[in-house]
Amino acid sequence: MNEDGLRVVAVAYKFLKPGEEAKTIIATDFFVVATATFRLVYVFVIMELETRGILHFNLTQHPAAEWTLQQFRECVSGDEGYRFVIHDRHRIYSQELDQSLKSLGLSVLKNFLNAV
Repeated sequence: MNEDGLRVVAVAYKFLKPGEEAKTIIATDFFVVATATFRLVYVFVIMELETRGILHFNLTQHPAAEWTLQQFRECVSGDEGYRFVIHDRHRIYSQELDQSLKSLGLSVLKNFLNAV
C-alpha cells in the first residue's frame, strides 16, 4: 500500500474509533449464503458501529435497490440519531438509493475501493 493509502486508512481509523461519532454511524452490507438445496440467498445487514450490534437483517434471492431502500425504512425512522451510513460501491446502492437515504437524514459514506 502506498503512503497516501496508509494516511487515508489512519484518518478513517481515527474517525471511526469509539466515541461520540460512532453513535451516529451505521454500516451495511450484503453477503451470500448457500442453502441446503444449493440456492443462493443474499443477506442484507445493517449494524450500529458503536455497539457492533445488528439493527436489522433480511434475506432475498433477488436484491434490488427498491428492496434495499425498504430495509432502511424499516430500520431507520430518523429518531435514532443516526447521521451517517457506510456502504460499499456495489451497483445495488444506486444514486437514487443514496438520495433516498439522504431524505431519511443520513449522509452516505462509501468505503474505499479496495476495502477488504
